[in-house]
Amino acid sequence: MQEDKEKWNKRYLQMQMPLESSDIIRESTMLLPHSGRALDIACGNGRNARFLASCGLDVRAIDISDIAINLANKLYGESNNHQTKGSLELLCWDLDSYHIEPKSYDVICNFYFLNRKILYQIPSALKPNGLFFLETFEENKDYPTNIDSAKILHQDELLEVFKDCQIILNQTKIITRDRIDQQACVRQFIARI
Repeated sequence: MQEDKEKWNKRYLQMQMPLESSDIIRESTMLLPHSGRALDIACGNGRNARFLASCGLDVRAIDISDIAINLANKLYGESNNHQTKGSLELLCWDLDSYHIEPKSYDVICNFYFLNRKILYQIPSALKPNGLFFLETFEENKDYPTNIDSAKILHQDELLEVFKDCQIILNQTKIITRDRIDQQACVRQFIARI
């Protein structure tokens, strides 16, 4: 845990992370419930958690980096101005030991973090009609990457995990990883229970 925390703290100190919520969440606002509970896994600076709270959801946002959580708390305080409809709970926890309670969330989002133990819990953690948003790296022979194979999606892996769900979005895009100037394949995925 300490090694991961140090790695991510260093990354948040050295790199400018996006502040605007993910485009797949913003473009899917009409799918979101107007109230309920949401979970943002590996929330970073809280960009998606803040957006979900502004839509009326009570959001639990978790990240291992205390630097990221402090930044998320600061940004939430600056943007809130009592206009947020929902609430935001920011927690610095190690996700390797995290367990999601069954049928506890209306929305779960997971961006650029892959922990298969958590991934396989998500279908049962969502309430009926719950939504799952994911964007993360996926293996692709045309875009080899140095990402550890345990932390990158296998092709069609999500279709197996969410086989009993309605798939709303399932597409790839190619991005350039700024830090190392390398192109990589990213999976964008939305499912409804």
